[in-house]
Amino acid sequence: MARMLLLGVFDMNTLMNSNLRGGRSRRPASHSQRRALDPHRINAIFNAILSRFPLAKRGVIGSGINSKLSEIRFRSRRANRDPRFL
Repeated sequence: MARMLLLGVFDMNTLMNSNLRGGRSRRPASHSQRRALDPHRINAIFNAILSRFPLAKRGVIGSGINSKLSEIRFRSRRANRDPRFL
């Protein structure tokens, strides 16, 4: 649910250049600093999920959000290399 809400709440440019809390990538090849997503919008997403799924853990939701952001960046890099993926 969090992964889909991200697409409705943020524009694609913001998603490609951000991560959940901001900070550097842990991957050695990528040392760029990413901006944090807007905390008010993120809290709204967390609250929506926790109201629907009260037993959900905040850490799992956050991991899902960051994995979706990584997936978006991966697909963007892949599409830039090969026009078939656009």
